[in-house]
Amino acid sequence: PWVVAILILLFSALTLNLLGVFEFTAASHLADSRAVRKLPSTGPLGSFFTGVLAVVVASPCTAPFMGAALGYAVLQDSAVSMLIFLSLGMALPWLILTLVPAWMKLLPRPGAWMLTFKRIMAIPMAAAALWLIWVLSRQVTLYGLLTVIFAMGSVTGLLWAVGREQYGRGRSQVLKGVCALVTVGCM
Repeated sequence: PWVVAILILLFSALTLNLLGVFEFTAASHLADSRAVRKLPSTGPLGSFFTGVLAVVVASPCTAPFMGAALGYAVLQDSAVSMLIFLSLGMALPWLILTLVPAWMKLLPRPGAWMLTFKRIMAIPMAAAALWLIWVLSRQVTLYGLLTVIFAMGSVTGLLWAVGREQYGRGRSQVLKGVCALVTVGCM
């Protein structure tokens, strides 16, 4: 039940991210840091640090999709989990595109369609969270289920307040603090 409850909160947060309530920005500011500019830019060490930087900078974009994949992988048997972990890495698509460079022309160009697609992807993420609530309802009492749903509400309030601050619409430290305390209290 604990894993399912945490996945419910994770999938709820990912749904809110896909809907644009807030943005994952963890470590995205590191790309312009002085320490990164001092790293080697050539050779194997340069390639290694470039890969690390790419993963760190891309994490705000990939977090919603990878979070869902990781959540699914954790609940599967070891063979399926290994297949997911081996096939969903950042390197696999690039490896395929380097083996067949003509496929680069088939990739869609960036544009406004990406925002629409992001919002559409919130639907299956929300559906997964609802399904997990159903799974949890089979594992815990009504009190336990209501506690997790209450935690979902407080996480939503917390992330809404974070999003308001990110988009320059005001700060609400009190709301963030109360929602964080309620969420921790529910768990």
